[in-house]
Amino acid sequence: MKKTILTIITIAIFTIITIAILGYICIAWHTGIVIEKELYNTLPETVAKFNNAQNIFKLNISHSNHERHLFSTKTHIYMTLTPKDGSSEDVLTLADKDFTIHHGPFPIAALKQGIFSPQQAWIDYEISQEAKPALWEAMGNQPFITGYISLDYSNNLIMKLFSRKFSEKREFETNINLEYELGNGSFTFISNNDSPIPSITLDLDRFHTKKANVYFTLDKLHIEFAGEKQSTNTHYLLSLDSLNTNLRDAFFNPDYDFTKSNNDTFLINNLKVDSTIDSNNQNITLQANLDKFTLIPESDDKRPAIKVNKISVNQKVNFGDSRTLNGFFSGSIDSILYGQQELGKAEINIDYQGLDKAEFGAAFIDEDTQYNQPINSRFELKKLNLHNDNGDINIKGLLDVTNLNKIYIINDPLDNINNFTLHVNAPLNVLARTFAQYYSPNNSGITEDQFNKSKKIVQDILAHMSNDSPLFTFSKDGEQGLFIDILQDSNDVNINGKIYNKSDVLELLK
Repeated sequence: MKKTILTIITIAIFTIITIAILGYICIAWHTGIVIEKELYNTLPETVAKFNNAQNIFKLNISHSNHERHLFSTKTHIYMTLTPKDGSSEDVLTLADKDFTIHHGPFPIAALKQGIFSPQQAWIDYEISQEAKPALWEAMGNQPFITGYISLDYSNNLIMKLFSRKFSEKREFETNINLEYELGNGSFTFISNNDSPIPSITLDLDRFHTKKANVYFTLDKLHIEFAGEKQSTNTHYLLSLDSLNTNLRDAFFNPDYDFTKSNNDTFLINNLKVDSTIDSNNQNITLQANLDKFTLIPESDDKRPAIKVNKISVNQKVNFGDSRTLNGFFSGSIDSILYGQQELGKAEINIDYQGLDKAEFGAAFIDEDTQYNQPINSRFELKKLNLHNDNGDINIKGLLDVTNLNKIYIINDPLDNINNFTLHVNAPLNVLARTFAQYYSPNNSGITEDQFNKSKKIVQDILAHMSNDSPLFTFSKDGEQGLFIDILQDSNDVNINGKIYNKSDVLELLK
């Protein structure tokens, strides 16, 4: 009886295993048929998504010599990248070889990568020795780029590429040394069915290049571009730990002498940029934060270093109107150091409406839009604040104008101004402190004597600048400084409490 039961159990287990194996074989064979169809359907759609998601490269993928087997499919894939802007006719060949496409649902190649979810297809990828022999040798007879492409049963496609660390040094006959270093990197492309926009992620540990004394170094770069699920919104994220360079002069001067060593050094620490593009409402929102920006003027020992800490920027732009832009901009700086002097902090807040797109070039112009109608533009400086230990400088204003682009060519520009206000409140003590700090950058503070001398100099400068103009006053509510209060509405202009006819204001500006 026991032998019979054991035999029945053995037969049942064997039957289950047999059914599972046959089922897996059937699924794998069916998957091969599906893969063959998807190569002709999904692949072109995915390539189109990638090309539409960015304006830098054009990706081209073609395949041939298709051979379907039980657990895998062999095909020849040709993959290239070319610049979209036509800046170069060079074609970067990413792949030109036979690939083995492993059938699901659980390809062994995927399990080796720690991927245990069902996969319809899996392709391992690496740059071959034949494709880049010099690079293969430089990498110690290893592929510079490896990766994989996977397709799940919901037709979500994932491509991941990994690059190895690479460095090189060269010395030319001109005694100019060249250094180049590329850290470990990765690139991920995900095409999801629930989002019309693919997800693209780039990570790079380090990029460094140096030619003679000119260098550029970047650490921990992360770029992310992704579509939101069930939405046409696109999310963009950029971050980096640090950027260090003195390339400014070399970049702007094609005849730059690389044997020079008098370049100003720029340092950026911990930059984060977060942006969302709403294509339905044609809005772009941006948030940017930078922990520290440093300028070291190595070209001039007498000029002090400048350090700006905790920079924050918020911006929103609406492109919905066919002719104008609307939006706002705000920013703040937590501290500004000039040499050893702490100059203080700053904050700005601007709102604008009806900004003519034509002012930004032909790319913003809608050819079907009639441009013979006047444009009413409104700019409001809600806040410009500079703060130091002696107080605050505050500036705010408003400009409501018709056809801003023509205001400099008409006979009476004030006729185009519908409303104008300007309020400047700059106390003498605040100005004097900043002036004294500017001329004493090697000290961490200022003396009372320096401050008093600075006050006298600033007073003389303001008096010389004003030339007895009614646009400026130097005392307000018992406090000395520079003050402006202008309000223009209809035909009257109130300047520091005095009423002027609009037609007379131009004479005051001469």
